[in-house]
Amino acid sequence: MQAQERQLEGKLLSESDSLPIQYAHVINSDKKAFAVTDPMGKFTIKAGIGDTLEFSSIGYEKKLFAIGFSKEDLLVFYIKQADYVLNDIIIYGDTSRLRGFLEPSRSPYLKPRKKTTFEDELKYSTPSFNGLSATGLFTALANQFNDRFQQMKKLDGILKEEQKKYQYEYLLQERLPNSFVIKHSSLLENEIEDFLTFWHPSTYILEHSNDYALIRELREKEEAYTQLLKRQDPDSNTVSTIELRKLLER
Repeated sequence: MQAQERQLEGKLLSESDSLPIQYAHVINSDKKAFAVTDPMGKFTIKAGIGDTLEFSSIGYEKKLFAIGFSKEDLLVFYIKQADYVLNDIIIYGDTSRLRGFLEPSRSPYLKPRKKTTFEDELKYSTPSFNGLSATGLFTALANQFNDRFQQMKKLDGILKEEQKKYQYEYLLQERLPNSFVIKHSSLLENEIEDFLTFWHPSTYILEHSNDYALIRELREKEEAYTQLLKRQDPDSNTVSTIELRKLLER
């Protein structure tokens, strides 16, 4: 890699199985550059020798890499999967009570016995542990398991939401890069971020619209954005410059 700044091409893989990591964030704070990996783990970002890249993705540990000299056209980076630790399940009980229950004189399953009453069945089938019956113990176990299951379910929901977020950011960068918006609108580069926040195109539009439909939608939203700014501040310099650029384009 040359000493001067350039577009660095890289690929991000999992350290454990070398599989590509998709929709991960790649940040070069030295150049204030940002990229998102594609489904094959590939990305392109502005970088130079001495810059530091930060990689982050849901389910993986953040990692920093310093860019050095390399003759490779495609640099490969590896990051490690994160460990998620859930709370332990702790069960309290007196096991000495259990030993008494398993004695032949008390267990109906260790020797033949005469026909018993319903009260006798209850006496034999519900041993206790520090005052907690077997039924109560199993209920406590079920509750602990359910709590853990809910924790896992909640974590899975968070991971899925973050994955959707990364996927959306990737689509937004691929379909509506600054160069595309500047070419087909009257907006300047420093106005694009606010405009895209106002528009917030849906994932469906980004995935399924062709360039013609996307340009038409872009111009309609630009007009609505300009009208919104005009209502908020009629004397806004941003509105004036956007309208002036439109006139000049005609």
